[in-house]
Amino acid sequence: VSSHDSQGEYFFSFQCKGCTKISELLDQSSITTDTITFKRHPLVKNSQGLLLVKAQLIGEELGLPKSFYQDLYSMGQKNFSKKEVIALLESYEPKKASLLWKSYRDDKVSSKIKESLERAKILKLSELPSFYISGPDGSFWSPKKTSIV
Repeated sequence: VSSHDSQGEYFFSFQCKGCTKISELLDQSSITTDTITFKRHPLVKNSQGLLLVKAQLIGEELGLPKSFYQDLYSMGQKNFSKKEVIALLESYEPKKASLLWKSYRDDKVSSKIKESLERAKILKLSELPSFYISGPDGSFWSPKKTSIV
């Protein structure tokens, strides 16, 4: 199997305990770089989830390390404030994080979530975490049933 033979899609929520565990495996695994390229689709449960996705998108712009995303998953397992999310970003990128947070448009966050939800509906996704691997027939894999509907 040569590099990037398959395309995959990973549907997750930072607030899903199963997604947290799977994300840790994805980050430690060479499968995501050697054989499958995964596009990540964030979904949310509530307004706190929106804050985490906003932080995710800002983190991607800043090129933050994998440990940042694991911190977002940890944060998603408890109640938190917007101030705590910004403080987390600042702990990784003190000079740019607050400015980016203030200037980052909420419609970009909503658009990303809407795109993920539309894709999940097309694929008839019903639980998190879920993976879709492209191939002749496509296939889903979900290690834990957490309803998203």
